[in-house]
Amino acid sequence: MLLFSSFNPISEKNPVINAMVKMNILVQQENSVAVNTVNLFTNNYVTELMEVTKQQYQVMRFGSDLRTKSYDMELVQYVKMNNFSDSNWGVSLPNRQSLQEEFREAAGSIGNTSIKLQFAYQFERSVSPLSLINLELKRTHLIPFV
Repeated sequence: MLLFSSFNPISEKNPVINAMVKMNILVQQENSVAVNTVNLFTNNYVTELMEVTKQQYQVMRFGSDLRTKSYDMELVQYVKMNNFSDSNWGVSLPNRQSLQEEFREAAGSIGNTSIKLQFAYQFERSVSPLSLINLELKRTHLIPFV
């Protein structure tokens, strides 16, 4: 379950019409600018889109949290995604073995590899019902492996 505010500067409803979540492993060797990306999970399949109920709004404490206090309940949506990735993990055997070795080295502090987990999400929405232009909100969070 993901919750997303469709709040915009003019406080008009602008609902989400599509969503995507992605999880990647980012591998970077020390003294290298190259970042290798291994996709673990991608999901573009939205199973449910709806406004949050009063109960959901209260449970998530939107009205009492300083960061979300100004969000009107009508401008927050509930976006439910399929539980499964859109595709199978397609890493070749040699790349999988190389990745396993890099994990072992990073876990044992042997190598000079930086490994991060990237969680990215994207929401698409229409500017107005009459407009053909789509707006996208993209966010990426990086979590370093320790």
